[in-house]
Amino acid sequence: LVAWDWRADRLRVCKGEDLLPDGDLSEGGVAVPAHPCFDEAGGGLIFACHSLPPWRPGLSACLNRPTRLYHLPSLWEAAGGGAGGEEAAAPAAKAAPARCLTPSLYFAHMPRLSPDGRTLAFAAREGEFRSHSAGFELRTMAWPPPEAGHGSATLVPIVRGFPAATDGSSFAGLFGFHDELASLAWLDEATLVFHSVAGATKSTFTVAATGRGEATGGGEATGGGPAPPVVPLRPPQCEGSVELLGASGGTAIVQCSSLRRPPSVWAVKDGGEWTCLVDVGSLVEKHDAGPHCEQARAALRELRSARLEKVRLPEEEGGSEALCLLPAGASRAPWTLKIHGGPHSASLDSWSVEVALLLASGVCVIQPNYRGSIGFGDDFCAALPGHVGEMDVGDCVALTRASLAQLDESLDPARGGAYGGSHGGFLTAWLLGCEERALYSCGVLWNPVVDLPAMLGTTDIPEWVSAEGLQGDAAGADATWPVGAEDLLELHRRSPLSVIDRVEAPALMLLGAADQRVPHKQGRSWVSALQQVRQRKGAPADVTALEFPGEGHAIASLEGNAHAQQSAVAWLVERLRGESNAS
Repeated sequence: LVAWDWRADRLRVCKGEDLLPDGDLSEGGVAVPAHPCFDEAGGGLIFACHSLPPWRPGLSACLNRPTRLYHLPSLWEAAGGGAGGEEAAAPAAKAAPARCLTPSLYFAHMPRLSPDGRTLAFAAREGEFRSHSAGFELRTMAWPPPEAGHGSATLVPIVRGFPAATDGSSFAGLFGFHDELASLAWLDEATLVFHSVAGATKSTFTVAATGRGEATGGGEATGGGPAPPVVPLRPPQCEGSVELLGASGGTAIVQCSSLRRPPSVWAVKDGGEWTCLVDVGSLVEKHDAGPHCEQARAALRELRSARLEKVRLPEEEGGSEALCLLPAGASRAPWTLKIHGGPHSASLDSWSVEVALLLASGVCVIQPNYRGSIGFGDDFCAALPGHVGEMDVGDCVALTRASLAQLDESLDPARGGAYGGSHGGFLTAWLLGCEERALYSCGVLWNPVVDLPAMLGTTDIPEWVSAEGLQGDAAGADATWPVGAEDLLELHRRSPLSVIDRVEAPALMLLGAADQRVPHKQGRSWVSALQQVRQRKGAPADVTALEFPGEGHAIASLEGNAHAQQSAVAWLVERLRGESNAS
C-alpha cells in the first residue's frame, strides 16, 4: 500500500507483510493488500489482503485465495513522520499492526464504507472454495466496529438454486470476478448498488442496507429476519446487460449493451427518470466520414434486426442453456459454437465485436452456458469441478444438438464450427476429437488448455488443475503437490490431448507467447501432436498457428487483439461459408 499526504508532502510505503498481525500469515507467505478505502476519520485505512503461499500463485481472476479485511487506524503515527517526499520507515508499522476485521471468514473483499461512515459493506464467503469464482454473500458491519470481538451480518445470502429468469430481471446471486465485485458502491447512505452476472447478462441491482450491519453475539452473524429485496436497476427498453460505471450522491451511471446493440450510457438520480448520456449507435448513424461509416451503419442495422433465441436443456439433464443469434431471415446458415472460458465465467448478452463481425458475415453464433458457468446459482457453478472434459463437453454437445433441432430451418447442420479461448479452447479441442466430432467442421483455439498434467508444472495456477480435474479428496487443498501416478493418468484422460488421434477438422491456433496462465507450449504441443498423428495416417494436418510475441493470456494489446480477433473471424467465415475471399 502506498499513501501520500500531499499537503505535508510525505509518503508511506507499506509492505503487506509488515501490516498484518503476527500469526495472520504462514511462514514465508506473501501478503497482497488490495482495494483500500479511508475510514470515517480519514486518517486510517480499511483494506482487503490476499494471503498467498511462498510460491506466489496467480491472483488475476482467482478469487479463491484466503482474503480478509483489515483496519489500519493511523497511517502516520506508526510511520515515523517522513516528509519532503521521503518514504517513511516501513518496519515501524509492526509496532501497531492492522486489526483483522473478519477472522472467521475465508473470503472478505472490496470494502466500501457508507457516506455517513456508519456501515462497512463487503463481499464474503465463509468457507474455503477451490474454484476460481463462486457465489458470494453481501455483508455489512457497523462502523466503527467494537473494540472487543467482531461482527458482520449477511445482507444478501448466497443464492444456491437456479434463478426464476435468466434475462437479468431475476437476481441470481452475487457472482463475478474482481471487476464485478469492485462495482459495489453506496448509492446513498442507506442503499447499496452493484452489478453481477445474472443468467446470460451482467445486471445492476440495488439493495437497502437494513440493520446497518449489527451482529448478534461476539462472532460473525447471519442477520436476523428475511433478507431485503434485491431490485433490478435498468433503464426502460434496454435489453441485454446493464453494467454499473459509478454511483454517488443518489446518482447511478450505467452502461447498457446487448449482442444486438452497441453500448449506451445512462444516468438516474434518486429513482427518477433515466437520461441517456451517450449512445454509440446514434453517434455512428450521425457520423459521416467516408464509405466505412456507411458500412458500419449497415452492419448495425443488420445487427438490430437479428433474431435472438434461447435454447435450454431440461432440468434433469443439467439445465444448461445457450444464446443463439441469427441474421434476419437466416435459412440453412453456417454457425459457430462460441464457448466461454473460465470455466467459471459466462456467455453474456452484451456487446461483442467478434459476434457482430460473424453475424455481419452471415454466420450464426451459439453461445453456451454449460454447467460450471456463473450467474445460474451456486449449485450450478459448483457442479463442474472434478468433471471437466466430461460434463462440460457433454453440455456443449447437447446444446449444439438442441439448437440444431429448435432452429432446424435456420441452421445448416453440415456447416458448423467451434471457437473458444482458455477453457473454451479446452472444450473446442475436446469437441474436435469427441465421439460427436462430426458436428464441428472446424475449430479456433485461443490459448487453450490441452494437457492437464503438463499444466501442473508450468502454469501460475496449478491448483486449478487439481480442483477442476480431480474428484473427492484428490482435489483437496494438499493435492497440488505432489500428484500421484493415478491422478496424473486421470488428468490425462480428461485432457483433449488424449483424443488427438481422432481430430480431422481444420484448426486455427492463436497463442500469446508470454502467457503465464496457459503457457503457449500447451497449444504448440497440440499442433505438433496433430501434425505427427496425421503424418502417420498419410494425410497432412490442416492446422495453422499464429503466435503473438510478448502477449499474455488475453492477447490484450490493441494491435495484437485486433489481429487475433480478425484472424479468427476471417478464418471461420472462409471455412464455414466456403469462400476463399472472406474479409
